[in-house]
Amino acid sequence: AEAKQELLGFSRVQVRVKPAPSAQGILSFAGGTKLINLALRVRDRPDITIQIKDAPGATVNNQQVKVELDKDWLEILFDLTGPNDDRVRVEVYHPDALEDVEPTLPVAYFRVSGSRPVEETPPAKATDHADWQDSFADLSIRNVFVHIQQHGAITEPELNQMLGTSRNVRRFSLAFENYLKLVPFSVRIEASTSGKRYVKQN
Repeated sequence: AEAKQELLGFSRVQVRVKPAPSAQGILSFAGGTKLINLALRVRDRPDITIQIKDAPGATVNNQQVKVELDKDWLEILFDLTGPNDDRVRVEVYHPDALEDVEPTLPVAYFRVSGSRPVEETPPAKATDHADWQDSFADLSIRNVFVHIQQHGAITEPELNQMLGTSRNVRRFSLAFENYLKLVPFSVRIEASTSGKRYVKQN
C-alpha cells in the first residue's frame, strides 16, 4: 500500500495484493481465489471513523473493497472523522481472514476532520506517535521536526544552523510538503522579517 496526495478533498491510498514467493515458487491462494476483500483501519483509535468513498475499477461493499489478485495498483478514496482534528496512520488489512494476507501500514499520516464543535472540545489527549521519527532517513531533517514538535516553531536562521547551509534550507523548503506527510501534526509556514517561520498547528 502507498499513500498518495489528497484528491477532491479525499484521502487516497493505492493498494495491490501479490502472492508471496515460496520455496517451490509462487504460493497459490486457497481454492484458486481471485478476489480478496481489503479494508482500512486505525489501530487503537476506536474514536476515528473511516468512510471509503470510492475505489475506481473495484466493488465497494460494506466498507470493504474487492481487489483482484496480482493486478495493477488500485486506488481507494476515503474520509477520516474523529472528535478532533488529527493526523493518523491507516492500516490496510484483510478483514475476512480467509487468506494469510499481511497487513500494511504506509508511513504517511492522513488528515482526520474533527466533528466536535470547538467550544465542546476537551483538551487533546496525548497520543504516542514516537514511531514517526523512524520514517526519516536523514537525521537532520528528523531533528527539525522534533524541534518543531517540542518548541512549537522553527525560524529560517535556526533551520540554517540545524541543516548546515542555505542550500540545504532551500532543499528542505522544496521538499516540505513531502516531509509533512511523515509527521503526526500539521505545520504552517509564516513570513517573518528573518525569513520563513515553520509553526506547529494545534
